[in-house]
Amino acid sequence: MVEFGYIKQIGQMLTVATVLLLTTFSNMKANTLLNADQSEFLEKQFEAAPDGTLSIPNDADVDFYLALAMSNNPALKSAFYRWYAAIEKSGYAGALPDPMFSFAYFIENVETRVGPQEQKFGLRQAFPWFGTLGAKKDIVIETANAEYRKFEAVRLRISYQVKAAYYDYYYIG
Repeated sequence: MVEFGYIKQIGQMLTVATVLLLTTFSNMKANTLLNADQSEFLEKQFEAAPDGTLSIPNDADVDFYLALAMSNNPALKSAFYRWYAAIEKSGYAGALPDPMFSFAYFIENVETRVGPQEQKFGLRQAFPWFGTLGAKKDIVIETANAEYRKFEAVRLRISYQVKAAYYDYYYIG
């Protein structure tokens, strides 16, 4: 019953991650923060300016600048992929350790009670103590939650910086 709650939480995180991925890192036409005219304008600017320079239209609003900052910020992309990697780790965090197979070949026959021994095979599996696997999975899920909070902090910081600069410029203008 406890495991189902974690699976549901991870499913919700992946849904949120998919939505954020589509809205912030997809091409400009799929971005919901830009209207069609602004996205076409940006496409033309990126195609026309291969060196990365970009001219901004005079009628650009704060949403335009937010979308531009979110889609081009490497810190936000880095935080997102760290969070996504932490989510991916939760899939195998509660699994048993890998079984170990061993093989030995003796150069000289080893004499045993049942006769000479030329080679031996072995297979072993480690079973952790009760609750250890669940605790490992809990740690990984909480690490993913922490990474999500870091991602949100970066996103909010970028949003604040863009809005502060935009409204300062608006006030001066």
